[in-house]
Amino acid sequence: MSVKLKIGILGCGYVGKAVAQSLKPHHEVTAFTRRVNRLEELATYANKVMVIEKTLDSLLENQQILIITIAPSQGDSYEECYLKTAQAIASCIAKCPNLRQIIYTSSTSVYGEYCGAWVDENTIPNPQNEKEQVLLQAEKVLLSLTSKTPSVCILRLGEIFGPGRELTRRFAGNGRKIFPGTGENFTNLTHLADIINVITFAINNALQGIYNLCLDIHPTRKLLYKQLCRRNHFPDPFWDTQAQTIHAGNKKVLCGKLRLAGYSLPFQGLA
Repeated sequence: MSVKLKIGILGCGYVGKAVAQSLKPHHEVTAFTRRVNRLEELATYANKVMVIEKTLDSLLENQQILIITIAPSQGDSYEECYLKTAQAIASCIAKCPNLRQIIYTSSTSVYGEYCGAWVDENTIPNPQNEKEQVLLQAEKVLLSLTSKTPSVCILRLGEIFGPGRELTRRFAGNGRKIFPGTGENFTNLTHLADIINVITFAINNALQGIYNLCLDIHPTRKLLYKQLCRRNHFPDPFWDTQAQTIHAGNKKVLCGKLRLAGYSLPFQGLA
């Protein structure tokens, strides 16, 4: 990375902090936050921390790359978090002449229900609930900006795991764990390290458009949890088939478009 870029990160949670920390040695990274009490914490991850007060105009006007890794805070609705943020960015783009690329982390959940079939970036999204619809609307708002200068790269992520969010944590503690649903849906998982690597690749190669990002393997949740429990000497989990799973939408997500773009690093494993 020979060219030092001015990169803003909006959404400094689990993913945003890790991305900032990775980019900090090579670029001028600014973390944006709405909470003054996070200034000291975020200063360890970014070169600079700025508080969002009312609008984003003055904060974004000098940025060359904007990475959006937002997630709802307690009490925030999906519409407030995702859609209104996308609309706020759209409203100030004209005042950000230096902004050349927006990278937005979305979700593979926008594909909705495909009865276990393979889906890729050409698959028509089939959102099943209001949250998935909001995520898709936010994508569309950002993608509509491509005619107004910045290129927009949407990364559709699966279920995120990594250091501090290990899958095995779901089984920690005493006794046999109970999970809702049948466990028969396929999993689409995304490791934090892959997110960092792909965002770096997206910056270096000026990616634009929609790209899926998840592991190449898609065991059912039941098989995955059983394997993890046995490997780590936990009791096999119990599935409450009368309860509604939070992991709706059964599909297997392909990431071939990312490979065609030249991304060659192997994805992380499940261990």
